[in-house]
Amino acid sequence: MTAAAIYGQSAAALLAGAAVTFAPLPRRRLVGCLAALAALFSVAPALHAALWAPSFTLTQIAVLRLSGYDRLMSSCRSLAAALVAVAVVFYPLSLGLGRFDPFDLGYRPLPLLLPIAALGLWLAWRRQEVALTLLGFDLLAYATGLFDNLWNACLDPLLVLLAIFALLRGPWRTAAAMTRRWMKKVASRGAMAAERSTRNVFRPPFPERRECEGTSERGDPVFDGGRGAFRSHHAD
Repeated sequence: MTAAAIYGQSAAALLAGAAVTFAPLPRRRLVGCLAALAALFSVAPALHAALWAPSFTLTQIAVLRLSGYDRLMSSCRSLAAALVAVAVVFYPLSLGLGRFDPFDLGYRPLPLLLPIAALGLWLAWRRQEVALTLLGFDLLAYATGLFDNLWNACLDPLLVLLAIFALLRGPWRTAAAMTRRWMKKVASRGAMAAERSTRNVFRPPFPERRECEGTSERGDPVFDGGRGAFRSHHAD
């Protein structure tokens, strides 16, 4: 078995274990690691045959997920946006939409080194250490011969779908939070309206009278003040 085949099956097992960690399970990181180990000797060959070899970027993200350091990827939204933008142009051209095939450059990646170096400098300037590390290991994986094409080491369709999900998750959470706040406000107003209507139903037909402030010369009580005030004494 070649090194590329060993990597493909191992990466498929890691992806299976990382997928298990999204289930609402106790100690899901440990369960995911055990699932990855079990998948290596069971479904990994089938996954490798179905998905081929995942990109080294996606494999690193799976390792971060299993080790509990996937939160470090939250600062890579700009890289995810750049990845989606490249994929929108790259895949249609690679599938024959135009005369130029960018996938062929991956076999002779010298022309790609300049944009890759520019991307690395931009990531270093933005202090995106995690994304810069992922890119560095992608280049190392290509240099060691695990991939015959540089694009395969850095990019794959499943990674693009994951990047799209990461970009949509923030606005989705914001919209969900705004919806919850709006529903709480509507429920609070409804409760206040119901309380006011209940008070109106059980309100006595006549307003309460204030305490007696004195008596008339004949000993009759004299009430004063308020809308229900009255005097029961006779004028002299």
